[in-house]
Amino acid sequence: MSLSRWALSAFIVWYLVSLVVAAVPGAATLEAVRPVRHAPYDRVSGYLAPWFDSAAGVVAHMARRISASVDVVRPATGEVLTQAGMAQRWDMFANPLRTAQYLRVKWYVAATSGGSTRPRWSGTKLVLPTSREDRVRGVTSFRDFSLDRPLAGAIDRDHPSGAADPESLRKFERALRPAIHYFTRQFEETRLGPDEHVVRVEAWHGTAAIPPPYASTEDHGTGVPRLQALRNYYDGVLEEPVIDTTYPPYFAVQNESDIRWTLEYIESR
Repeated sequence: MSLSRWALSAFIVWYLVSLVVAAVPGAATLEAVRPVRHAPYDRVSGYLAPWFDSAAGVVAHMARRISASVDVVRPATGEVLTQAGMAQRWDMFANPLRTAQYLRVKWYVAATSGGSTRPRWSGTKLVLPTSREDRVRGVTSFRDFSLDRPLAGAIDRDHPSGAADPESLRKFERALRPAIHYFTRQFEETRLGPDEHVVRVEAWHGTAAIPPPYASTEDHGTGVPRLQALRNYYDGVLEEPVIDTTYPPYFAVQNESDIRWTLEYIESR
């Protein structure tokens, strides 16, 4: 084979090995085995949970042995998944998120003539998730996953979690910036006139509680009210006139149904 084919083959092998290594939890992230639990809300769970929890000790011992051996090569495999936007928590199914994640981008638009920076109108678009929550997800959900993965990965991996220190904020902004610029170019090409330009870009991170499987959505204020709020964004970019030009600061909060929106990305132009 030629040198380029050897290089491509080596990269493919490295990438596949990286996926396998990422699927194995790091030794430092393994939690200690907890005491046997009981699930009072479900008879079947209450019967089966002690058996599974008893077996967890054996599995935990094996997991620690495997993790320790894999940690040796982990530094050489982690970065490729991070750059590809495929990095994720190994326990994403065993320890799922307790909140639904949303991300909307807001652009402030001003007139180009006269060098004005005073916005005349704004456009807001829901960019995460790509799939609508009021429709059955079919084959297109595979395409949507490829669009959602970089944003969801950035939130899962680099979200500052309310920390206002500059370094945490800059790290999260760097993770979001490529996707925000992509959506901004789309907005400029499809929505702006020849005498308009974007003067400010904001990204609002939204969270809403996911009720446990044994509880109804009505008990937790989800369901219809949340879908009604999200439908405002499903028709495309939501355009509004800008009356008050006082911009919200970092970590400003807005509530929409049971979704709590927090401003976590600002870019002035």
